Amino acid sequence: MLASIISHTPIWVWFVLYYLIRTGFRAMSDQAIKPQRLIILPLLFLFLSIQSIRAEPTLILLWICGAALGFVVGNLLFSAHIKGAYSGEDHRVYLRGTPNLLILMVASFVTHYALDVLIAIHPQLLWTVLNVFMSGLISGAFGYRAIQALRQFQRLSAHAGCAVNRDE
Repeated sequence: MLASIISHTPIWVWFVLYYLIRTGFRAMSDQAIKPQRLIILPLLFLFLSIQSIRAEPTLILLWICGAALGFVVGNLLFSAHIKGAYSGEDHRVYLRGTPNLLILMVASFVTHYALDVLIAIHPQLLWTVLNVFMSGLISGAFGYRAIQALRQFQRLSAHAGCAVNRDE
């Protein structure tokens, strides 16, 4: 049965897993990131979420509740990490390494994959509800990380700009 599940998984899913693991391992080390790259993960998970919502008002509300809780989870996981960020003269944000990103990405992939398999094998409303809620939660956590990191970058850039202006 496991071989059948894996063989029926679209190839793009394995590319997403590869990207998530690669990104997560990179995040375990200090890294310099272009600020615009911070929105890739939230957009990826938002795209995956849209597939599960199906434009049903109840599911949309459930996703929003999950996203709100995801902001809280994102605050718990990434707040200290983002406060330690700094910007350089190369217009990049420098983030210290953390395993939190890898853990959250792999956990979210496994959860989505398992729920999608359950929905395909034995469709029940419970699996759909859990999938939509988890999609919102993960999107919210990554959204929080991106928003706060971009805000931190803007604050640091503005502060550096003030320091440069004072030196002139």
